[in-house]
Amino acid sequence: MVSELSLITEVDGEISLKGELTFATVPTALREAPPLFVGQGELRVDLSKVRRLDSAGLALLMEWLRFANGQQRNIYFLNPPPQLERLARISGVSELLPIV
Repeated sequence: MVSELSLITEVDGEISLKGELTFATVPTALREAPPLFVGQGELRVDLSKVRRLDSAGLALLMEWLRFANGQQRNIYFLNPPPQLERLARISGVSELLPIV
């Protein structure tokens, strides 16, 4: 089974993730994401099309949060899959993730 993840910049500037956010896809997402974060204003990342997410996916979102904070920008994760909320709670970082 091949894991896939697409990062798409929508017309309104929102970033959509589609596919699996897992150990198999996170390295590619980490390399491809920086150009998506260029600019000003808040960042919005739609997770509604993420089919599967594991602890590597959570780590990636935490890295993006760190990156956005370094740029003095707000980032929001929209429509999280249930796995994200469970992993964040278990990992003790649910209070840190800006989930909408």
